[in-house]
Amino acid sequence: METTFLQNSILIQGANVHPYVLLLGAIVWGILSLLGILFWKHPMIGKKGILFSLLTFTPLSLVCVKSYQETNSFSYHVQVDGESKQVRFGDTQGMNDLEIPFSDWVSYQIHSDAESKKDGWKYTDTIYLKHRLGLLIPVSTITVRKYTDKTKEFSRYLDLNRELKKFFRFIPLPIEDELGDPFSELPIPLDPPKALDSNTSPNLEFLLPNSLFPIQWEHSISNANWFFSFCLLAVGHLGLLILLANLTNKEMSNIKMGVVILLLGYLSFGIQFYFWIGKKMGMSYQIERLSDGYALYGITKKGKEKLQEWKQTEDLMVHLELPSKYIWVQSRKSYESTRSLAKSLLDPNSELTSTLNHTKDLFTSSQAQRWDLSDLPMEVAVRFFLVLCQRLDSI
Repeated sequence: METTFLQNSILIQGANVHPYVLLLGAIVWGILSLLGILFWKHPMIGKKGILFSLLTFTPLSLVCVKSYQETNSFSYHVQVDGESKQVRFGDTQGMNDLEIPFSDWVSYQIHSDAESKKDGWKYTDTIYLKHRLGLLIPVSTITVRKYTDKTKEFSRYLDLNRELKKFFRFIPLPIEDELGDPFSELPIPLDPPKALDSNTSPNLEFLLPNSLFPIQWEHSISNANWFFSFCLLAVGHLGLLILLANLTNKEMSNIKMGVVILLLGYLSFGIQFYFWIGKKMGMSYQIERLSDGYALYGITKKGKEKLQEWKQTEDLMVHLELPSKYIWVQSRKSYESTRSLAKSLLDPNSELTSTLNHTKDLFTSSQAQRWDLSDLPMEVAVRFFLVLCQRLDSI
């Protein structure tokens, strides 16, 4: 995630692979697909070498070309505009961005993560803008390293403090952690803003819920999935090449190894292709609005199948994960159990019995569902999420 602070606005862009990197990949794999010519006169490989290199590397080159052509289709971006006092965000060029006024955002939420490294620890803090209805928009990521060498200075939240000060210039809001509690770890306390009027209704004119449903979209097999599948297929080709080369020259020493590599590669490819590509090719999804909830359908040539359904009740909570666009549905009891368990684990004075009780409550109340909306434009996924929150808020 790249955050650029301009004079009158802040621009946040998703970290995508640079188009030239994909173009370079296409060229490299294309060159490798022709390297089999070098083995044309090899006594064991011969003409099989060019066939092997073409079958192995050409598909990988084509995947890079396809990825290069699609780099501009989806591009996560957020703009905090100080002149119009709006937050604009989206990921599709062919659709108008969503625009939400500053007054509808209630806080900054900090999600922290720690990763152990050989020379110390890596800490990552992500800043989210939180909407009145619970929508979280990631706007900045700060990464710092703490080395085992204690002579090097370290301040965990100093960079985070500097980053938040820049956002405060546009939208001064309370700061909280991912559990919703005040975030007090900053080395230099930022000026707390005035109390927000919680009775003020958010501006949701852009939702147009009556024209939103049914939501229908085509499932797209990711290029990364194709790339991984072709890599597994290449392993099978290698085993086949070893087997044929040994049979041609009547060598028996490496035949077993060739058969093992062949079976391993082709079986892995078959399993990967069947579950992650073959079963999902040509599939489309549809979300329909029911009288008491929503249903997700999968549509194929065989017909229409209901995949998931949930009913709106007072005990229901939803969460949209951006920019991946996954919607999580869980009961309020499950959420509270998760929150209590997290607090218990973070509290050094918490007793083991209390932690075990929270774990038991979470296990018995776990009813979470995940709806994959990754192929939907962000503008549609966010509108759907806010409609859900609005209806739940009115129950």
